[in-house]
Amino acid sequence: MDYFSEIQKQRRATAEAALVIATELEAGRAVSPFQEKLTQLSGNPVIPVRAAVISPQPEVLQALLSEIIGHDYNVCKVVVPSRLGFSEVLLQERGFLLDTGAGAREFDDAGSFLTALQQTHALQQTEGDLLEPLRLKLKGPTHSSGLCLLVPHSLEAMQRKPALLSTLADQADWVFLAGSAEATFTPEERTTVQVVLDNVTGLQNVLQPAAADAPAPAERVPEEWWKHWKVGLSLGLVRLGTELLRKRLALLTAPDSELRLYLVESRLLRQMDMTLALMQEETQQEQRKLGNRLTLAREGLTDRDGQPEMRKTAEGIRQKFADELDSLVKAGEREAKASLQADGDANRQLREASATLSVDDIEQTEGDTAIKLTLSIPAAARLTQAVLGLARHRLSTDLRQLTEGLECSVRDAKRAIEAATGARPSISVELPDEAGMWDTISSLARPEIRYRGEMPRATLGARFNAARQVIMGVMILGTILGGATVLTGDTSGGQGIRTTLAALMIPLLVVGFLWTYVSFRKKETQTLEKELEKLQDGVLAELRRVLQDLHREQMTLLGSSVQKLQRSVQQQMDGTFEKLDKQRQRDADETRRRQTEQQRSIDQRIARMKQFGGQLATLQSNLKEAERIRAKWLAAWIERFNQGKV
Repeated sequence: MDYFSEIQKQRRATAEAALVIATELEAGRAVSPFQEKLTQLSGNPVIPVRAAVISPQPEVLQALLSEIIGHDYNVCKVVVPSRLGFSEVLLQERGFLLDTGAGAREFDDAGSFLTALQQTHALQQTEGDLLEPLRLKLKGPTHSSGLCLLVPHSLEAMQRKPALLSTLADQADWVFLAGSAEATFTPEERTTVQVVLDNVTGLQNVLQPAAADAPAPAERVPEEWWKHWKVGLSLGLVRLGTELLRKRLALLTAPDSELRLYLVESRLLRQMDMTLALMQEETQQEQRKLGNRLTLAREGLTDRDGQPEMRKTAEGIRQKFADELDSLVKAGEREAKASLQADGDANRQLREASATLSVDDIEQTEGDTAIKLTLSIPAAARLTQAVLGLARHRLSTDLRQLTEGLECSVRDAKRAIEAATGARPSISVELPDEAGMWDTISSLARPEIRYRGEMPRATLGARFNAARQVIMGVMILGTILGGATVLTGDTSGGQGIRTTLAALMIPLLVVGFLWTYVSFRKKETQTLEKELEKLQDGVLAELRRVLQDLHREQMTLLGSSVQKLQRSVQQQMDGTFEKLDKQRQRDADETRRRQTEQQRSIDQRIARMKQFGGQLATLQSNLKEAERIRAKWLAAWIERFNQGKV
């Protein structure tokens, strides 16, 4: 059975099938590592066999490396990347070239080249030096082409640096374990080497023979370090510098070597298995991501875009605007009432206006028996203008405060709407007309200052009665004096008094009549002063009442204007919210449509990922069949090797 052709056929078929999946999986990506790797695996890539060269003795490691490079490779290039930690030995047209990153040097012979290599990298041990693996890629004639050597600094470095040990275990296909007969491995070193052997196909132990002039070793039992290693394939022990070692190298480097083909195909199968595992993980991760997107898309379909919250916000803005306007009107009412209190400014001005009234402001109209007293027209007009001036000032103040407060309320409402919707609304406000409102107030509540009073008129009868009262007083006085005289016993004295008083009656009547022109004038003055005080008190109360009526009419009109303005602004707000709500509804419908399409697309993508997962699982099971064939191939080769047919 041609195991090589069968495994190669299955590998290429698996890679081609996986490449179809990777092409769709990585569609639209800038980097497509799966496609690149599968394209390589679907062909016949030429890759070297990777062999780790390990020795507990640096001089033995140097000798083995010199033997492997040999004299056939008089052209080599060694690159020591400082960051990657690998060194590559490549075939050049002439000379040996060493590039350490600090500059390139060429050597004419292998000896000087190995000396420089020893000084710069892995062929000598330096205390505290963390050795990176040395990668030697050999290409050239004869039997050593296609061999890549991984040379660690030392076993101690492999123990200290897990990354170095992991690199060797992952990349090595074969291990050359070299040492002299006196070489020893500590338990820790054996454990470290065994980690590498657990991950490679085979092991070749190389023993450095003792030099002819070397001193005889002390008598002791050799450790036989080349024994007790656990590995899938061990080719036993060969001596350094023998033809058998070169034959074993030819098994790894000869183009037609079956072992080399086995090692190369084994590595390609491992790469294929790793690629399929990574693709399977990629599909599972993509399914999780798509599942999260699908959950978000379904949540978006049930979301109503916050419409109840929007309506609640709109109602709150309208209510706040109405409350602010109502508070402005009530503040005006409170200020108007406070101004009419005893210590208020309006009451003080009304008191000053009423105090300006004088007797001259009282108009007298004579009647038959009395004089009618009224407030003169100029005085009434003056008081009316004072009241109207106070009312007009109150109206101007209230309108100014209302305008300022309204501007602030509208500005706050616009900001609240913009914060809630993201769009700045346009709200126009028509302020009340002060002149028109004043005309309405003055026509509906025209103030009239009313005053009515009277005082007696000085007629002739009144004057005669006043003079007669004097005579009556004199007669009473005479009667009293006459009576007193009779009591004294003098009857003639009383008669004389009466005669004297009788003679004075007519003159006294005339004098009393004339005196009334003086006494009545004083009495009229006193009466007018009392009426003036009464008028001032009455006018103050009347002015307060008239001003209250004007304020009441003013607040009625102002409240009506505010309600009209409030309805206008709220209608504009409702129109703005309705427009935004319709736009949001259209946007929500469009979003739901896109989300539905997105959900459908995600469902299809998830189904496709599941299909990919099933296909990759099938391909991975096919690789298991290839692994069984590979195991049979190795068993058949070992059998032929043991029979000496290789």
